[in-house]
Amino acid sequence: MEIPNNCINCGEQLTGNFCSNCGQRRRVNRLSLKTFFEDYLSRLFGMDTNFLRTLRDLTISPGKVGKTFVEGNRVKYIGPVGYFFLISTFFILEFSFLGVDIKEFMSATSESFAASPKLEGEEAKLQSTLMEFVSNNFKIIGFLIIPFLALWGKVLFRKSKLNLFEHSVNALYVEGHMIFIQMIGLLLYKWTNVLFNQYFLFINIAYFIWSCFGFYKQKGFKTVLKGGALYLFAYISFFLFFILVTLTGFIIYKKFIVQ
Repeated sequence: MEIPNNCINCGEQLTGNFCSNCGQRRRVNRLSLKTFFEDYLSRLFGMDTNFLRTLRDLTISPGKVGKTFVEGNRVKYIGPVGYFFLISTFFILEFSFLGVDIKEFMSATSESFAASPKLEGEEAKLQSTLMEFVSNNFKIIGFLIIPFLALWGKVLFRKSKLNLFEHSVNALYVEGHMIFIQMIGLLLYKWTNVLFNQYFLFINIAYFIWSCFGFYKQKGFKTVLKGGALYLFAYISFFLFFILVTLTGFIIYKKFIVQ
């Protein structure tokens, strides 16, 4: 195809491979199966290889990704919110692809951490409704932990002088990548019928602590302690909040719905 001198989208005079006004590529290949596939990936993942780069760097140097984004480079990686919800979507799609019931998987995960008494009657029905709600709103509930991580990050790493939104960047990237780790756990569960999630908990804590070294640019055992405390305090606060909301809902359910 002939290479144009003006942008085919906005008509701006071209001086490079991309239009400086709208970003349209100067040279466009003829349509083929390859170009359709590349366009789909580009729109789905944001920009060309950004998804794979984000996935790779979060695996080998987690804190670097969030720090790069906070320092102003918004092109190198997929944004933290986008990455979190994209991985969450992949996780949900994995359940369908593997033929695993997400509600049963989460119930088995909950039971693997602590033995709970068998409920009957209305209590069992409410528990089933609650588990179904969690399964259907997995992404939103997972997202609710982010403010707690950001808040405790600001408390424990206050010398970093980052605001809550900047603390949330690392939290979103790390939590998103932890879901990627859970995807591996789901594969192992499908292949072996053995639940490994209780072991992944320790991996998640270690991974979060590792991210703190790169994101907050701090070293030493003190960072290990603060990173571990941040993670644990955030989740304890979140679960207390979740229990409070659940109990409130249960009381309303018993008082106004069940007569």
